[in-house]
Amino acid sequence: MNTITPEVMEADSKAALAIERAKGVPIPQGRDYETTYRIGFCAGAQWAVRQDQGGSMKHEIKHRSTGAVLFSHDCDSWKICAEAATAAKANLVGADLVGADLVGADLRGAEGAGLAIAMTRILPDGDLIGWKKCRGDVIVKLKIPVEAKRSSAFGRKCRAEYADVLEVSGAEFGIGQHDGKTKYVVGERVIPDKWDDNWQEECSHGIHFYITRLEAENHA
Repeated sequence: MNTITPEVMEADSKAALAIERAKGVPIPQGRDYETTYRIGFCAGAQWAVRQDQGGSMKHEIKHRSTGAVLFSHDCDSWKICAEAATAAKANLVGADLVGADLVGADLRGAEGAGLAIAMTRILPDGDLIGWKKCRGDVIVKLKIPVEAKRSSAFGRKCRAEYADVLEVSGAEFGIGQHDGKTKYVVGERVIPDKWDDNWQEECSHGIHFYITRLEAENHA
């Protein structure tokens, strides 16, 4: 088996992206979407390497601007790598953690970890417009009021404590995909069964949404 280096994975992921688009796979244009696709491709390649070699692989936390390696560790996940960096009191100022699955990771004690995490936050304060796909590809435009709690983990999917329905496209009302019963009607407020304050839990309790309509439309 050929050695799979970061450079090889980068080139192969670009080629795979081009092939998928040539086949007509609806991968949206834009850096965020392409980065997400390539992260998934590389994660799959890394998993294959681990299975082939029967062991873990090196994870590197790099500086978002310079690309310098701030910390590296041979392990099976980004969570383990980040916690190892914390235990080693690594300086993570400027660390690029975008796309890293750090759910449940305890980064207290790592210098600069707070700033690195803050730079992955995508939700502003104040009133916020969100988009949600319901059953039957119905798209709902939501307003998350300034008073409503909101959260996002390390991906693009977000949650809100509650939301007001502004528009419904494709039907008179929307029905939630997850439970099949939550109704989204223009002019009404939607409140979930409960709210989870743990921002690292992306798929927990709350009203799920994206901050762009295109992302909601392409939600699987």
